[in-house]
Amino acid sequence: MEADCVKKYSDIRRDVALTTIPNNGLSQGEILKFIKTKADDCTKFYAEGGNISGSVYNNDKTHWEFLSDAMKPVLMSNPLHINEFYYSNTMEAEIIRWTLDLYKGGPETCGIVTSGGTESIILCMLAYRE
Repeated sequence: MEADCVKKYSDIRRDVALTTIPNNGLSQGEILKFIKTKADDCTKFYAEGGNISGSVYNNDKTHWEFLSDAMKPVLMSNPLHINEFYYSNTMEAEIIRWTLDLYKGGPETCGIVTSGGTESIILCMLAYRE
């Protein structure tokens, strides 16, 4: 079973993967076309009304366009530079407070925003242990 999975995805990538750094860079238009081609091929499971557990919960294109527009002005943000990007830390604090309120957290409760997946699970386990 595992060998079948490895073969399937190896075969899919074999003809399209860039296995070395190109000698000549691509133009912005070529890069965007390359990415769009790859992304368009990856919508077969959710674009026609389906969803993918753990990754795509909404297949409304206008929703994703809104999120793209919302992210553009802050793509270069780095919350480590609190003087410059204070709004990132403000949003993090708001999200944590709202979540604590939803779960009836008191004044001594705290939280953290993670990027998801494994990191979130490990940090939950650490918090529980501590």
